[in-house]
Amino acid sequence: MTDYSELLPPMLFGEKLKETLAVLPAYDASVRDMDAGSRLLRLSDIYQIFVPTSMTVEIYHKLYMMTAASMGKKGTVDAVRQLNANYQGTAGVITGMTSSTVIAPSGMGKSSSIHKAVSLFGELIEVDDPYQKICPVVCVTTPFDANYKGLLIQIAKELDRHLDSDFYVKSQKSTMNAQQLLEMICQVCTLHVGLLIVDEIQFLAEQKNAGPQMLRMLLQLVNSSGINVLMVGTNECIPFFQKVPQIARRTAGLQYSAMDYGSDFTELCRVLFSYQYVKEYTELSDIILQWFFEHSAGVPASLVALLHDAQEIAIMENIEILNLKTLDMAYKRRMNMLHPYILPSITKVSKNRHKKEKELQIDETGNVKTDDWVSIAGIIQDSKKYGNDIVTEIMKHLPVVEVVEN
Repeated sequence: MTDYSELLPPMLFGEKLKETLAVLPAYDASVRDMDAGSRLLRLSDIYQIFVPTSMTVEIYHKLYMMTAASMGKKGTVDAVRQLNANYQGTAGVITGMTSSTVIAPSGMGKSSSIHKAVSLFGELIEVDDPYQKICPVVCVTTPFDANYKGLLIQIAKELDRHLDSDFYVKSQKSTMNAQQLLEMICQVCTLHVGLLIVDEIQFLAEQKNAGPQMLRMLLQLVNSSGINVLMVGTNECIPFFQKVPQIARRTAGLQYSAMDYGSDFTELCRVLFSYQYVKEYTELSDIILQWFFEHSAGVPASLVALLHDAQEIAIMENIEILNLKTLDMAYKRRMNMLHPYILPSITKVSKNRHKKEKELQIDETGNVKTDDWVSIAGIIQDSKKYGNDIVTEIMKHLPVVEVVEN
């Protein structure tokens, strides 16, 4: 009996994996000598850049192992029994299949990482004996209203695109009810799908009635089709999954927060900053690197937007340099909506807070005193001891204002 998991491309590791996943648009320093219009058009190449991080690598290996597990079940005795059970409309479960999650804040690049990883598996695998077409991975998006029938129809459309089939036409028959549609999709997935990825799963949490229905449908799909299901979404879905222990167990998986100020963030900044379209080239300094982290909150999407908009402003206003001044202009003009979420070391004291702000007292040693007698020297000493950011720790007790150098 053929192990279909052996038909997948070899699993990649280390630098070879990162080189394969990376997307670096063509760039030449001569672009800075072009006219302003041409440079503005070329500037959009920044949005095409993809730099793999440790999150990307972990997601790739997770996808590969889940796909291989599903592929290994195809053609087995359990799979044949399940096909018969689905056809007869009786209950059946293929053991060993599971569901999992990838949860991260918006803008972290989880969907991009998934699509890049999926591209390495190939769109279609054809088996000769017996002849069979298998999609290693099928990706769909949760409907905005969490309608489970809408998701099943979306799966049928995606399968038609890969297999050149007519499952969508069958799903639109007037005699086809929701349960029959689910049975048909289970049957098709057993034969033709390795891993099913459902993106934007946080829409479940926003629908009081439809959300739980769709989750139950996905779990039934796992049990009845013999494929693994990966659900991808933002942090909003965490409370929904944690309501009951059995759901929490079935949705355990990878969970990420914003990037730390470490090697991944530094490498991302280094690559992005090398794509400069202003006339005067600027080297990436530690000060600019720290500014990026504070004003992007470790979110790659915000970092890319800052670099793009700062250069756009510099070109349009004939400043022609990428420095802290143009970066600060982009942050203040283009990212106002994100200020409450980014929270850099620019503390904007609201009027209400300003009214309540108490006068600071300084003792004879020069330490600032508050109601809790916080010592600036003590904060600095503790920050160095535990490796914390000094400015961030001071901000917890005092307002800090950043001065940008012109």
